[in-house]
Amino acid sequence: LNYRSDQILINHFLGKKELGIYSIAVSLSELAFSIPQSVSGALMGRLVNQNQSQNETIIKTIKYSFYITLIAVGIGVLLSPVIIFIYGSNYVDAISILRILFIGIVFATIGKVIAPIAVADGKPAIHLYISLASLIINVVFNYLLIPKYGIKGSAIASAISYLIYGTLYALFLLTSKKISFQDIFILNKSDLISIVSVYKKILKIKLQ
Repeated sequence: LNYRSDQILINHFLGKKELGIYSIAVSLSELAFSIPQSVSGALMGRLVNQNQSQNETIIKTIKYSFYITLIAVGIGVLLSPVIIFIYGSNYVDAISILRILFIGIVFATIGKVIAPIAVADGKPAIHLYISLASLIINVVFNYLLIPKYGIKGSAIASAISYLIYGTLYALFLLTSKKISFQDIFILNKSDLISIVSVYKKILKIKLQ
């Protein structure tokens, strides 16, 4: 509902024409969610079956998912003008909408990855509370911004709700685990060595 409340309100305030433009941007932006969704199931299984400290697994999964999504979003921003060639000049406004939504989705990725951690810790209600808070923020800001800024206002409202969603989950993680902000967001020397090692292994497999 959180991901669709903006579209419901756009249809209410602006009509189906603006909704069509906005929906194209939403569909394209949500492709970035495939990255955290692809790792969340595996992370859940690893956490449930891991007897030793889970912090290293959690830190690496969140950090790498965040940066991979950031890179993917950066590529998406650069390629966003392609919308005109695919859908036509009538959808030119979808480019700016897509770029705004991308900003929020980068932070929402954090929540997508951390959600299984709350479940593994026996706190599934955390997801309900955070999702509900994000939904309320989304609806309130849509009501405030759509009449004044149109579909761009709705994109800003959604980006804000995504930002809150990711921030609340990050706060949950930082307070429930002995993990710092730097641990999950700052790449260190060990991370770079691991990335290079994985890249070399992939390259070696391809050459074989």
